[in-house]
Amino acid sequence: MSIFSDYTAEACLRSFHTNLLFIQNNYRPIIDMCLPHTWSVAVEFQILPVIILLVHLYKRSPKLAVIINSLIVIAGLLYTGVSAFIKDAHPHTLIRSLDARQPIYWFENVYLPTPMIVWLYTLPPLWTYLIMNKYEKSNPILMKFTRRNKLFAAVLLILHILPMIWIILESHVYPPFLNFIYFIFFRLFIGALFTFVYMSNSDSLREFFSHPLDKEIFNENNNYINNNFEPSSEKEIDQVVQTDEDNAVTQFSKKISSGQKNRLLHIWSTLWRSSYYVHICMITLRYSIQRWSLNSIESFVSIAIECLALTFFAAFFFQLFVVGPVTSFIATIKLRPQLKLKAK
Repeated sequence: MSIFSDYTAEACLRSFHTNLLFIQNNYRPIIDMCLPHTWSVAVEFQILPVIILLVHLYKRSPKLAVIINSLIVIAGLLYTGVSAFIKDAHPHTLIRSLDARQPIYWFENVYLPTPMIVWLYTLPPLWTYLIMNKYEKSNPILMKFTRRNKLFAAVLLILHILPMIWIILESHVYPPFLNFIYFIFFRLFIGALFTFVYMSNSDSLREFFSHPLDKEIFNENNNYINNNFEPSSEKEIDQVVQTDEDNAVTQFSKKISSGQKNRLLHIWSTLWRSSYYVHICMITLRYSIQRWSLNSIESFVSIAIECLALTFFAAFFFQLFVVGPVTSFIATIKLRPQLKLKAK
């Protein structure tokens, strides 16, 4: 048995029940957590009911859903700051010392707890609703935000210099209060960075993720509402405006689809999706054959590269045989007898 296998077996004997309940990210101490790399699966399982309720609310009452979703994100950001203030959790523990106790304290109180990550996991439903309903083209704030490349560069620059600012202010500001402000601002800039990227590529994302029937159903619903609730004069105006908008969107989508932007997006999304499905298995497999301790940075980097290579290698075959061409080919063969019967 390898060193890693022995330690993992002993840890799992003590805490395997937390993995069955998907609460292993809250188990303490983290050194006794069973398969600690599965912490993100536990977080996703715990936050999934919230996201399902938000999606259901978006279908029933979109305006109320946007308000509630925004409040959840804001409350999650404030919680990270308050938690850092109470626990005096330093944001950059490795800058202060190489003592292992400080990173462990940081992981237990900052990185792994579910409430510290709620804001990040509840942002995508809000982004999705705004993008799929073209708010970045009608909302003045989002329009200005997505068209300013200088703002994007400024956000990137601030993210790079924030750790240095924290070090400079640490000796002049009350540390818990500084951590409170820093945690919130750092996450705000991260959210702004991702929002800029998603909103700037909203047309490509909309075309890539939209089902072909979505636009037809959307137009049918709009026609039904217009025919039943709007005066005839407003109907004619809306039909003209809608026709012009549809023509413009159609011409623009043709330009995008003819390029390689969507192809690249499709390749990357397919690869990363398949990698997400298999990465835990590959990392566990790699560490299960580890026969020596990792005592240097070079050994950590080496094993990280090996895990990454194994993950992408397995993702290729997962996509090929599970969700890709082979599966489609087998399904087509199974359907041939039914198609022949229908043809007769």
